[in-house]
Amino acid sequence: MRRAHPQSIGIRVHFALAVGLLALLLCIILGTVGYLVRRATLLRGIDDKLLVAAHLAAAVPPEGYYDRIVDRGSVSKAEFERIVDRHNQLCLKLGLQYLWSCMVVDGKIVFTTATSPSKDVRKGDHASFFEEHRDPHAFDGVFRPENLRALAPHYSSFKNEWGHGRMVLVPALDSRGRAYCYGASVSVEGLRAELSRTLWWAVGVSGAVLAAGVLLSVLVAGSMSRPIVRLTRVAEAIARGELGEQELVEPRASREIRSLVRALATMRQAIQEKLAALRAEIAERVRAQEQASREAVLLQAINEILQTSLRATEESEVARMCLAVAERVTGSSFGFVGELNPRGRFDTLALSDPGWAECKMPKPQAVRLIHDMEVRGLLGQPLLTGETILTNAPASHPAAVGVPEGHPALTSFLGVPLTQAGRTIGMIGLANKPGGYTHEDQETVEALSVAFVEALMRKRAEVAVRRARNGLELRVKQRTAQLARSNAELEQLAYVAAHDLREPLRMISSFVELLAQRYQDKLDDKGREYIGYIADGARRMEAMIDDLLDYARVMREGKPFQPVPCEELLEEVLRDLSVAIAETGAQVTHDPLPTVHADGIQLARVLRNLIGNAIKFHGPKPPCVHLRAVQKDHEWVFSVRDNGIGIDPQQFQRIFKMFQRLHTGAKYPGTGMGLALCKTIIERHRGRIWVESEPGRGSTFYFTIPVSAVVD
Repeated sequence: MRRAHPQSIGIRVHFALAVGLLALLLCIILGTVGYLVRRATLLRGIDDKLLVAAHLAAAVPPEGYYDRIVDRGSVSKAEFERIVDRHNQLCLKLGLQYLWSCMVVDGKIVFTTATSPSKDVRKGDHASFFEEHRDPHAFDGVFRPENLRALAPHYSSFKNEWGHGRMVLVPALDSRGRAYCYGASVSVEGLRAELSRTLWWAVGVSGAVLAAGVLLSVLVAGSMSRPIVRLTRVAEAIARGELGEQELVEPRASREIRSLVRALATMRQAIQEKLAALRAEIAERVRAQEQASREAVLLQAINEILQTSLRATEESEVARMCLAVAERVTGSSFGFVGELNPRGRFDTLALSDPGWAECKMPKPQAVRLIHDMEVRGLLGQPLLTGETILTNAPASHPAAVGVPEGHPALTSFLGVPLTQAGRTIGMIGLANKPGGYTHEDQETVEALSVAFVEALMRKRAEVAVRRARNGLELRVKQRTAQLARSNAELEQLAYVAAHDLREPLRMISSFVELLAQRYQDKLDDKGREYIGYIADGARRMEAMIDDLLDYARVMREGKPFQPVPCEELLEEVLRDLSVAIAETGAQVTHDPLPTVHADGIQLARVLRNLIGNAIKFHGPKPPCVHLRAVQKDHEWVFSVRDNGIGIDPQQFQRIFKMFQRLHTGAKYPGTGMGLALCKTIIERHRGRIWVESEPGRGSTFYFTIPVSAVVD
């Protein structure tokens, strides 16, 4: 056996070390690049998923939800629980841990929405509404001034009882400039496991390649000139990314070189497979981004429809706006929106301006054509079947019946039914999109159709309510004017009737008095008694006519309202009642009284009647009367309290009617008009009058006068 030359052994060792180090370096580079690319791709996917989930969660609360948040009672528990249920559903569908939102209120960070963890949503361990966050420093990044100005999302990683996770916080401002944020979190334990497997796989492959390289370097040391150059060129091609099936060695290469070739081919195949996986992942990421973009456009379109419908005044405006949004989102040339009428025929609600421009038939004829149309052809399919029709070859479709003369030619057509409560009520038709319609267009318009129906039905209800309200207001005005005329006529009639009754009554009183004087001696006791009855009835009739005239004068001859010092007015009233006060020994007291805008003469009449009644209807003790006034909201509440005989509660309403008396005239004289007159005066002042009393325990009469000046 030939002994190996020491120098030859050194060359093999050097070659083995060089090849081993090169293989190790290449494996480390490729493994590190693959690991970092894989990690970055997975993190981007998770971050994008979190951002989409956060925006979806932000769309769950109703519009204006954050504007209403002031304290714990500003949002009902039921409304908060509905939001939690929707967030739980999103967590389960998207595989998330949490969805939540927080707001800065009085320098504290409180929960405004929150959801249970996706591991067990039945636990119900979500935060309660307005609960203060236990770690306010977790929001330092999102509530920084520069983030609030840019409204940029803030990503971060964390570790909790379920392991490692990642979350996003998206800042926002409500209409009053108050800062709040909404966020989402997801577990990344799966990502860490996948990255760990990738790392170990790279280490294993690197070890295998390194071992193979060292072994092959020792074996091929004797023939490493031309084959090694060839392999060097192939390696350089691989480094440039040229992974085609190049011929690695010449057919007559040595066995050692062929072994090295196989190792290099294995490495190339592994790189090709890795690149293919990366390309597939990138393609999937692109598709996800496109789907997210479509969803964002759809949400923006739905929001535009609902916002614009609030500003519209007629449902035709809403229909035109809905059609314009659908045309813009799908890129259609023209379209229409319509509904089925009670006869089962089709009425067009809106036709786009480009549709009118492309129409060649006369405008009056076209207007007649688009109303009360027969349901057939392509247009009739969504209405008859309740299903969407999509065709990019309308002329060859089995349901096609052609178009009227002058109608623009159809190159593509998308018809989507409008449904309400499971019943087809109309449709939206779009036509002539350049390049034809896709199933993504169909899904978009079908989703928009729900918002179309909601906006149209809501506006139709608003218009109906507005028309009914306007009609009701008109009827109320007409009825009010009629009542005003009737009241004026009745007041005039009462005034004239009372005035004209005074003359014959005066004549009766004069002749009765004359009869009593001249025939006093000729009449017996019975006759003189009858004459007394007649005279007394005439006097009472005259008093009733005077009260009736006073009642009619309240509205006819009232004075303009002006500031009236009530304490001065009370002094005047007490002077008028001084005789009655002295005879009964009455005591009248009062608290400080305000100055009000009123008719001083009529207000004095009210006080005179109420105090006079308190003095007149007294019990065995001397009358005690007390007046006070208290301001409540926008009115003064006056009260007149006495210690008199009291009133049965069943008579409270009766005593304020004309000529209603609860006692005989012999015991308590009067006509029964005093309280009716007080009620009329107080109502003229836009106030109220009522009584609280019990028999034998006195009475308290209340009346109100508005604080501000009252227009008479």
